[in-house]
Amino acid sequence: MPYDKRLDLEELKTRRLQTIMMNEGVNRGIPIKRTNLLINLPFWHPDCQGSSFVSRDAQRFTMTNTGPTGGSTGLLYDGSDDLSTFPDDPLWTFGTSDLAFEFWLKTPSTASRQVFTQSNDTDNDYLWVRKLDALQLFVRENSANILTVTTDDVVVVANVWAHFVVTRLSGTWYVYKDKVSKAITVGGTVGAGATFPNFTTPPRIGARLSGGVNYEFLNGTLGEFRAYYEGMTAAEVTQNYEVTKWRYQ
Repeated sequence: MPYDKRLDLEELKTRRLQTIMMNEGVNRGIPIKRTNLLINLPFWHPDCQGSSFVSRDAQRFTMTNTGPTGGSTGLLYDGSDDLSTFPDDPLWTFGTSDLAFEFWLKTPSTASRQVFTQSNDTDNDYLWVRKLDALQLFVRENSANILTVTTDDVVVVANVWAHFVVTRLSGTWYVYKDKVSKAITVGGTVGAGATFPNFTTPPRIGARLSGGVNYEFLNGTLGEFRAYYEGMTAAEVTQNYEVTKWRYQ
């Protein structure tokens, strides 16, 4: 068979693509799980720092940072007035669908602070994922907590990096810390199958909005934040943890 230089070029391109994919997964914080990825924010990356940048996902949300400072392991939120926002989108209307929030966090305090929130700008309707010494997800509609998910034990330890996932998978809620499923209590007037309202304000990372005022500002460093419009299995949680943990340990 005569030598065909094009075959060598194709093989070279294939190897380069494999190398890029490996580097994306191992060195750039891109998770193994990419299906139904709603937003991907590797805050440790220089392109995901500064006053404005674009999320690293198919949606390419325009992020606006007000205050948090960038570093080699993520964005540092000062607990006073720092937050990140991005435009609302129909994809954030979860309804009764499965979903997942995933992030790496290091915080100096176990005081109540917000990681991710969205609302209708009142205390009547909101979604929040917040930390204290436990981790919580609350959904409120018409002034009633229709869904509460809270870990039963201490999962947030001051000044220690940890990987968290809060997910609804096939209608059942799970919370993971460092790939380990934690005991939780699920409550609220509706409970596990609650329908998420259609929130209309821009989603927030690091603060909660009510009556036009931001408060419960996050203090600590977020290494990366992701959300999915499907649930995460235990295997997917483990994969993402194993891929990204080297940066924080």
